[in-house]
Amino acid sequence: MLRRPAAPRRLGSRLISIPLTFLLCVAYVTADNEALRAIFSDPDKFLNAAEFQFLFAVLLVLIFGPGVFSLDYLLGKKFGPPASEPTSPSA
Repeated sequence: MLRRPAAPRRLGSRLISIPLTFLLCVAYVTADNEALRAIFSDPDKFLNAAEFQFLFAVLLVLIFGPGVFSLDYLLGKKFGPPASEPTSPSA
């Protein structure tokens, strides 16, 4: 019987970034509503708000994943399935 290899362990960075995105949007609306309303009239005020910087970082993790410099990658590399040997094409 063939067994499927175990999935590498992940910390769920993308999964956690979804509620964090919602939380930071709520923080933008409640804490810095003035900067949010100035998104078109004064974009620098919007971009320099502390909430935007955290929101941008969370959205990067949501879109691109945690990357090589993360615990997800290191744990997946250490405890993940062993790399299979490359097979040569048969002639």
